[in-house]
Amino acid sequence: MLEHTVLPSRNRVWKSVAIRGAVVLAALAIIYVRIPYDFTHAQIVGEDGAIWLQAYIYGSQTLLFSFVGYLITATRIIALFTQLFPLEYFPYVFFYAGVAVDLLVVWTLMSPRLELPYRPLVALAVVCTAQGFHIIGVSMSHIQWVLPLGVLGLMFMRPSGRNSVRVSEMALVAASALTGPFALFFVPLFPLQTFLLRNDRPAMRRMAVLTATHLFGALCQILSILFNIDQALQPNLRTAFHWTSRSDWAELILLSFQHFFMSFGAGLFHGRSGVVIGLIILAASTPLILWFLYRSDRYRVQLLFMLLFSGFVVGAGIVKVAPQERYFYISGVLVFWVACCLVAQIKREKLRYVGVTLIAACQLYFVFQYRDTYLLKGESDWPRWAKFVHSGLPLTVSVLPPTWFINIPADSSGPLFSLNSWVGKDIASFISVGAGCGGSIDSVTPLDENYYVYKRSNVNHYEGALQRWVVKGKILTTETDIIAIASLNGRVVGFGVTGFGNAEGGGWKWIATVPADESKFKAYALSRDNRRACELSR
Repeated sequence: MLEHTVLPSRNRVWKSVAIRGAVVLAALAIIYVRIPYDFTHAQIVGEDGAIWLQAYIYGSQTLLFSFVGYLITATRIIALFTQLFPLEYFPYVFFYAGVAVDLLVVWTLMSPRLELPYRPLVALAVVCTAQGFHIIGVSMSHIQWVLPLGVLGLMFMRPSGRNSVRVSEMALVAASALTGPFALFFVPLFPLQTFLLRNDRPAMRRMAVLTATHLFGALCQILSILFNIDQALQPNLRTAFHWTSRSDWAELILLSFQHFFMSFGAGLFHGRSGVVIGLIILAASTPLILWFLYRSDRYRVQLLFMLLFSGFVVGAGIVKVAPQERYFYISGVLVFWVACCLVAQIKREKLRYVGVTLIAACQLYFVFQYRDTYLLKGESDWPRWAKFVHSGLPLTVSVLPPTWFINIPADSSGPLFSLNSWVGKDIASFISVGAGCGGSIDSVTPLDENYYVYKRSNVNHYEGALQRWVVKGKILTTETDIIAIASLNGRVVGFGVTGFGNAEGGGWKWIATVPADESKFKAYALSRDNRRACELSR
């Protein structure tokens, strides 16, 4: 049972703030140790490109757009916030906003009102856990995995006497409920906690308000999923398991334990012996967990809620897309929370010290095991592309993973918009083509068939029209910004941009992505007044 809080003295408040601030700074240092490159080389990762592009094109309307069926309101708000900055900085705004959300959750979990022991270890688990390799700093959309941990912490807090704190708690619950599908897993937990607090009126009133806030957000998510059921049930997102094959069940067991024991013993779970070991661990741990719940006298409710929420998340991942590492991130964090609760109930003080030391050592081990380790990493060409977003030319921009792209439509008010009328026609009918100039086409590669065309209603719409080709080369002159790509008979198929760093052997790199039936092209460097062109050698 949560106890009612007496307002602390001024000195205690300042001491609490200092401790919370120190833990937040420690969390920031841990994030930097894990992904230092991203702090100075932020990149467009995964769905971030789509989310930003929709905000760029549609503005505040995107707050109502679904994302594979559900709402991602907090992420959409941050995407709208990026519109206040120069285009070339948007990856940095996304990255640092994601880090800020991580630190906000750490700050929340350091509240003195939290009814969990060893709060610094509880809070730092958010950024220390091994599965965080697939979540922390990967993309802006990762905040839908982190925000629920803050909400779960709120459920274990005593009520505050300050209205500002109450409002901020409601804001956090609303942001989490409207960002990602995990709001559905809290639907039974909030009313249950409200019922359990029925003998403590201040705590029950607080929880009732948070319950109402969350249920409203969950209702919005349910309606979004129902109205966009085609997105929520895309074939590429459905489970790969048939549930009737013995090999599929074996793979399910192996993958689940491999992801859960990422750093300790993952190698044990292979083949038939791995399945047997997994089943033995499951059979032995289930009654042990139930016994701990029965015997726990201080944190029974907290332990129960952690296990339920963790089970909901992992189960949803298995049903939707089969076991993947990111679906074990929340479980990885909650393992530390459970460990803290169990250690706190050890009666011998020396043994408690040993337990706390082991938990801290484990967290430190994960930090350095995954230091400077990235799920996705690469050089970004975005600062150069950003200079041409308003040029009037349509742009196809590479993001991470390497086969992902965003398609930025042409700005009709741009100075180069008239060049789009050249497509499909002979270049010589528009411009004087002179003698060849220094430069070349160095490579022509097919664009991955999962070419992302970010539509208003569905970010995962695939375009199955003409094959698209990524054409790269170099040019020796700095007197041009635009490269026209044409077929061998001189008909224009698209345009590229120069200035992507120094090319090997001298000159500047240029890149173009064009649709065509074949992979043989000519390239022409356009003068800045678009009156002259010279052909680059192949």
